Amino acid sequence: MAMMLGLAASYRGTMHPVISNSLYFHIPSRHPSSFPEMEFPTVLQSAALMATGILYEGSAHPQTMQILLGEIGRRSGCDNALEREGYSVAAGYALGFVALGRGEDALGFVDTLVDRLCHYINGHMFLNETSPTVALSIDDQNRNAGQMMDGTAVNVDVTAPGAIIALALLFLKSESEVLASRICIPQTHFSLQYVRPDFIMLRVIARNLILWNRVQPSRDWIESQIPNIVKIGLKDLGDETDNTDEVDIEALVQAYVNILSGACISLG
Repeated sequence: MAMMLGLAASYRGTMHPVISNSLYFHIPSRHPSSFPEMEFPTVLQSAALMATGILYEGSAHPQTMQILLGEIGRRSGCDNALEREGYSVAAGYALGFVALGRGEDALGFVDTLVDRLCHYINGHMFLNETSPTVALSIDDQNRNAGQMMDGTAVNVDVTAPGAIIALALLFLKSESEVLASRICIPQTHFSLQYVRPDFIMLRVIARNLILWNRVQPSRDWIESQIPNIVKIGLKDLGDETDNTDEVDIEALVQAYVNILSGACISLG
């Protein structure tokens, strides 16, 4: 692992073909269907993904972006939930590095890229599996069968962190309100219960990385990150006459804490 990451760092942004082939060798999902079946530890595969992102940093290489996009939602072959999430996060970081701040340069498939990442974040149905500019081979289509599905839906508990990180890095400092709106902070009681609190923190950080010039080191700015539904909900907690039966108090408090944490991390 250390050698892969070290080599990638030494040749950062060069897309060195020999090193690239070596890294892909450690990612079984990229092996041709005729290739002998080989198993590598998930942590080794994750390191290979990270190294690939470093090697291709800033290149906005379409095929590499397409590969890494698929890896965010791919089942790693490991039943350990932490390793599965780690694999997805590594793919997300790698995708973000490949087109660091250059998401809009993914000409021809930027909409597909964003839609697919939002699908990994929210779990909404997404049908267009391929980029209109990057034709997939039969082997690539076969590999897509390994998408990280639990039942019929994407497991957002695994895919969301990597997808959020990827979007934040792809559109770093782009000031795109459209993209920031796709990583929305929950505005209803239902969505507060639906989205994990730690994912809310990631969303806050991602939005602020995209809207970087709007970040202000002030209390007013930090408080502006908190949705009204959270502010009102916390204010009403001490009101004994208010009916809190339909309000998940724990969800409100956890959302508040994680939003504040995300805002402070954005400042740091």
